[in-house]
This record gives sequence, C-alpha cells and structure tokens, in this order.
Amino acid sequence: MAMTTRRNGVTPVGFMVRRILRVLPLYWLLTLLMVGCALMMPSLFNTLVVAPDTLVKSLLFIPHFSNSFPGAIWPLLVPGWTLNYEMFFYLVFAVCLFLPRDLRPTALVITMVLLVGANYCFGPFSSAILSVYTSPLLLEFALGVIIGELYASGRLKVSRGAALSAIALGCYLLLARKHLPGMPYLSFAGAGLVIVGALNVSFGNLPNRWLQTLGDASYSIYLTHIFTLGALRVLWGRLYPFQPSLEAAIVWLSASLIGCTVAGVLCYWWVEKPVNTIVSRWFKRDFKPQPSSVINPPSESSPR
Repeated sequence: MAMTTRRNGVTPVGFMVRRILRVLPLYWLLTLLMVGCALMMPSLFNTLVVAPDTLVKSLLFIPHFSNSFPGAIWPLLVPGWTLNYEMFFYLVFAVCLFLPRDLRPTALVITMVLLVGANYCFGPFSSAILSVYTSPLLLEFALGVIIGELYASGRLKVSRGAALSAIALGCYLLLARKHLPGMPYLSFAGAGLVIVGALNVSFGNLPNRWLQTLGDASYSIYLTHIFTLGALRVLWGRLYPFQPSLEAAIVWLSASLIGCTVAGVLCYWWVEKPVNTIVSRWFKRDFKPQPSSVINPPSESSPR
C-alpha cells in the first residue's frame, strides 16, 4: 500500500473502493457458500454455529467473538480473521491520504503505535472490537509501511551477504520465537528481516511464470484452504488410515500443500478473476459520471 500510493492522484475514496472491490467479492462468496453448505449438510460442519448477527458482522468485517470457537475473535470463514485487521488498516491508511505526501507514513505509524500503546496501558479489553483495533498485530502494518518507504526512497540497499544473513536470521526468529523472550515482537523482527533481505537479493527479481501465478492466486489459496483441508481430511480417513508416524506426517503435509495450491489456483482462474472482472465492470458502468453532469474545467486562458 505504501508503494502503490506514492504516485499522485490517489484519493482516500478511490483507495478504499479499490480495496473493497479487491477483497470483498471472493470473501463474501465463500462465506455465503460455507453457510449454505452448513445449512444443507450440517453433519459436515459440526463446529459451525451460524447466527444472523455473526453472519452480518462477518460480512462487514466487524470483529466479534465466535459462537463456534468460544474466546476466539473469528468470523464464520475462519481464515478471514486477518481481514478484520486489514480492513481497519485500509481505513486508517485512507484517512492518512488526506495529509500531505511526506506526512502520511509518519501519521500512520504514530496512529498504530498509539493504538497498541492504549492496549498496553489500559488493556486487555473485553470488547472484541477494542481487542482487535489495539492489538500488537497492528505493528506489522506499521513495519510494512516503514519498509516500503525506505525501499522506495533507495535507503534500504544492503550487500548480498547481508541480505542472505537477514533472511537466515529472520527465519530463525520466526521458527524459534516461542522459545525466546520477546514474544510477540520477535515475529515482527523476523518477518521484517526476511522482507528486507528478500528485497535485496537479485534472484528475487527473476521472472518465473509459476511463482507469478502462485502470487496472483495467493488470496484464493488463503481463503479456500480451509475447504481443501476439510475435504482432504475426509479423504485421508477413508483412503489412507495411517497410524501417526513420520511417514504419515510427510504424506499429509505434501498432499495438503499440493491440494491447497491447486485448489487455490483453480479458484483464482475460474472464480476470483472472472468475478472481480464482472464487479469492476459493473462498478465502472453504473458509477461513471454521465456527460451531462460533468462540468468542464476552465482552460488556462479563460477567466476565473
């Protein structure tokens, strides 16, 4: 977001519209699909508890405590819990777009730090909304903005050796974070180091059609993997009744990664991409100003 809004002409409303059109269609479609399947085949969704209020809150990205998983602040489509954070970040980011270009990153970072500070000073909060909107996870967005600004301004360049070292150290912190002091902030440090290192390694810019497709389909993979894993779990119990073992774990992990990737890519090709195209065309057609309602701006030579 920090990179794509550096150019002039990005308005707060335009930014939010693009984000909503990008995120909402597939999320709504899969949420409603899951609810429909749960109502028709409740035996396959034993843990899913659907209520009108939780459905509305899930669709509108309003944080709430789950009826299916007590204590968890999750929507009905569980992977969408991160979208509650993302949509809030988009809203704060859009508000910051009202400020001059040079002040936007600082304002956003300060806002996120103050919100997390409120949690530290006055929390933990019993409200789901306050818990999410003051969560330390907000610092990940602030870190992303900082990295984006430094990279765009050319102040993030390091040697290849330093970049590879940053990636290795970042991966170590992410893998060992539960056994080291400093949680949850070690996650931020680890992720930041990996990103900084990846931005400075030359092979990261090499064109690769398969990896490009994987990146394009990442949102579909993210939202559909819960369906794919559920189907694989049913098939696994019927076709491969392995006892718990290293061999079974390797087979399951491999099947899960391949299955979730294939299902996500197919969803991107057959559902997400066509739906987004239709929604975008509909929005542009129905909300495009009519010629009669457009006031032509005065020319440079005309009186003002």
